[in-house]
Amino acid sequence: MVLHSARIGAAPPPCSAKGPSWCSTAGGGDLRRLREEPDPKKALQDVPGTGPMGVGIFLRDVQGIWPEFAPYFDRKAPDGTRRLGLPDSPEKLSGAFLAAT
Repeated sequence: MVLHSARIGAAPPPCSAKGPSWCSTAGGGDLRRLREEPDPKKALQDVPGTGPMGVGIFLRDVQGIWPEFAPYFDRKAPDGTRRLGLPDSPEKLSGAFLAAT
């Protein structure tokens, strides 16, 4: 699994070809083991070709199945939640969600 975004017109990271071999050796080939890392964000950035944006995309995608990352907020998330009239921090947003359910 290569952890980068397939954006239209974007070139893949130059070292993305090394990502699959890293994934097969690190954690025994099971990315779910990254959850057990003391700093999963740092561990994800150790994947060749994966930078902060790729880590953000990955964590945003897995927050539905890795609840410890929900709600995942990157640098731009507070701008979007404010535009929607929602709380602008993960703690406030999850508190508002829990209160509404």
